[in-house]
Amino acid sequence: MQPATDQSKARRTSRQSRPPRAIDPLRGRVDGNTTVGRRVRHRWRLYLAELISPDAALQRAFAADCAELAIAIEDMQGRQLAGENVAEDLVRLRNELRRAEGKLQLKTSTAKAAPQSLEDWWHQTSAEGGQP
Repeated sequence: MQPATDQSKARRTSRQSRPPRAIDPLRGRVDGNTTVGRRVRHRWRLYLAELISPDAALQRAFAADCAELAIAIEDMQGRQLAGENVAEDLVRLRNELRRAEGKLQLKTSTAKAAPQSLEDWWHQTSAEGGQP
Protein backbone atom coordinates (compact mmCIF):
# COMPACT_ATOMS: atom_id res chain seq x y z
CA MET A 1 0.00 0.00 0.00
CA GLN A 2 2.88 2.31 0.68
CA PRO A 3 4.19 2.47 -2.95
CA ALA A 4 0.78 3.59 -4.25
CA THR A 5 0.81 6.53 -1.84
CA ASP A 6 4.27 7.55 -2.98
CA GLN A 7 3.17 7.45 -6.62
CA SER A 8 0.13 9.61 -5.96
CA LYS A 9 2.33 12.13 -4.14
CA ALA A 10 4.70 12.17 -7.09
CA ARG A 11 1.81 12.79 -9.46
CA ARG A 12 0.44 15.60 -7.31
CA THR A 13 3.77 17.40 -7.14
CA SER A 14 4.32 17.07 -10.87
CA ARG A 15 0.91 18.63 -11.54
CA GLN A 16 1.60 21.47 -9.16
CA SER A 17 5.00 22.19 -10.62
CA ARG A 18 3.69 22.35 -14.17
CA PRO A 19 3.66 25.90 -15.60
CA PRO A 20 0.20 27.31 -16.30
CA ARG A 21 -1.14 27.04 -19.84
CA ALA A 22 -1.47 30.08 -22.01
CA ILE A 23 -4.89 31.64 -21.78
CA ASP A 24 -7.03 30.74 -24.77
CA PRO A 25 -9.68 33.44 -25.18
CA LEU A 26 -11.62 31.31 -27.64
CA ARG A 27 -12.12 28.50 -25.12
CA GLY A 28 -15.79 28.30 -24.27
CA ARG A 29 -16.69 30.88 -26.92
CA VAL A 30 -16.09 28.93 -30.11
CA ASP A 31 -16.68 25.26 -30.85
CA GLY A 32 -13.66 24.15 -32.87
CA ASN A 33 -15.56 21.15 -34.25
CA THR A 34 -17.82 23.26 -36.45
CA THR A 35 -16.99 24.96 -39.73
CA VAL A 36 -17.54 28.40 -38.27
CA GLY A 37 -15.41 27.54 -35.25
CA ARG A 38 -12.53 26.38 -37.42
CA ARG A 39 -12.79 29.55 -39.52
CA VAL A 40 -12.73 31.73 -36.40
CA ARG A 41 -9.70 29.86 -35.00
CA HIS A 42 -7.89 30.20 -38.35
CA ARG A 43 -8.60 33.93 -38.52
CA TRP A 44 -7.54 34.27 -34.86
CA ARG A 45 -4.20 32.63 -35.63
CA LEU A 46 -3.70 35.03 -38.54
CA TYR A 47 -4.28 37.98 -36.22
CA LEU A 48 -1.87 36.49 -33.65
CA ALA A 49 0.81 36.19 -36.32
CA GLU A 50 0.54 39.93 -36.98
CA LEU A 51 0.58 41.04 -33.33
CA ILE A 52 3.62 42.80 -31.93
CA SER A 53 3.27 40.97 -28.59
CA PRO A 54 1.19 37.81 -29.14
CA ASP A 55 1.79 36.69 -25.54
CA ALA A 56 -0.19 39.58 -24.03
CA ALA A 57 -3.52 38.23 -22.80
CA LEU A 58 -5.42 41.41 -23.63
CA GLN A 59 -4.13 41.47 -27.20
CA ARG A 60 -5.09 37.79 -27.62
CA ALA A 61 -8.60 38.63 -26.44
CA PHE A 62 -8.83 41.56 -28.86
CA ALA A 63 -7.65 39.25 -31.66
CA ALA A 64 -10.39 36.78 -30.74
CA ASP A 65 -13.00 39.55 -30.91
CA CYS A 66 -11.72 40.63 -34.32
CA ALA A 67 -11.75 37.06 -35.62
CA GLU A 68 -15.35 36.51 -34.52
CA LEU A 69 -16.47 39.81 -36.05
CA ALA A 70 -14.68 39.09 -39.34
CA ILE A 71 -16.38 35.71 -39.69
CA ALA A 72 -19.76 37.22 -38.77
CA ILE A 73 -19.24 39.82 -41.51
CA GLU A 74 -18.39 37.11 -44.05
CA ASP A 75 -21.54 35.19 -43.14
CA MET A 76 -23.63 38.34 -43.35
CA GLN A 77 -22.18 39.17 -46.77
CA GLY A 78 -23.26 35.73 -47.94
CA ARG A 79 -26.76 36.37 -46.64
CA GLN A 80 -26.81 39.72 -48.44
CA LEU A 81 -25.81 38.03 -51.70
CA ALA A 82 -28.64 35.55 -51.14
CA GLY A 83 -31.09 38.45 -51.15
CA GLU A 84 -31.63 39.23 -47.47
CA ASN A 85 -31.84 42.87 -46.44
CA VAL A 86 -28.96 43.07 -43.96
CA ALA A 87 -27.15 46.18 -45.24
CA GLU A 88 -27.54 48.22 -42.04
CA ASP A 89 -26.37 45.39 -39.82
CA LEU A 90 -23.44 44.77 -42.15
CA VAL A 91 -22.34 48.40 -41.89
CA ARG A 92 -22.59 48.26 -38.09
CA LEU A 93 -20.50 45.10 -37.92
CA ARG A 94 -17.86 46.53 -40.25
CA ASN A 95 -17.58 49.63 -38.08
CA GLU A 96 -17.30 47.46 -34.98
CA LEU A 97 -14.55 45.41 -36.64
CA ARG A 98 -12.67 48.57 -37.62
CA ARG A 99 -12.79 49.80 -34.01
CA ALA A 100 -11.74 46.39 -32.68
CA GLU A 101 -8.81 46.20 -35.11
CA GLY A 102 -7.76 49.65 -33.93
CA LYS A 103 -7.17 48.19 -30.45
CA LEU A 104 -4.75 45.59 -31.82
CA GLN A 105 -1.05 46.37 -31.85
CA LEU A 106 -0.18 44.96 -35.27
CA LYS A 107 3.28 44.70 -36.82
CA THR A 108 2.04 46.15 -40.09
CA SER A 109 0.24 49.41 -39.87
CA THR A 110 -3.21 49.39 -41.39
CA ALA A 111 -3.23 53.16 -41.61
CA LYS A 112 -3.12 54.40 -45.19
CA ALA A 113 -0.29 56.65 -46.26
CA ALA A 114 -1.17 60.19 -47.18
CA PRO A 115 -1.74 60.58 -50.92
CA GLN A 116 1.19 61.96 -52.87
CA SER A 117 0.84 65.57 -53.98
CA LEU A 118 0.95 66.39 -57.67
CA GLU A 119 4.18 68.33 -57.20
CA ASP A 120 5.89 65.38 -55.47
CA TRP A 121 4.69 63.04 -58.19
CA TRP A 122 6.06 65.39 -60.85
CA HIS A 123 9.49 65.56 -59.21
CA GLN A 124 9.62 61.80 -58.64
CA THR A 125 8.68 61.04 -62.25
CA SER A 126 11.19 63.59 -63.58
CA ALA A 127 13.95 62.17 -61.37
CA GLU A 128 13.30 58.68 -62.74
CA GLY A 129 13.86 59.96 -66.24
CA GLY A 130 10.34 59.41 -67.44
CA GLN A 131 7.95 61.82 -69.05
CA PRO A 132 5.22 62.93 -66.64
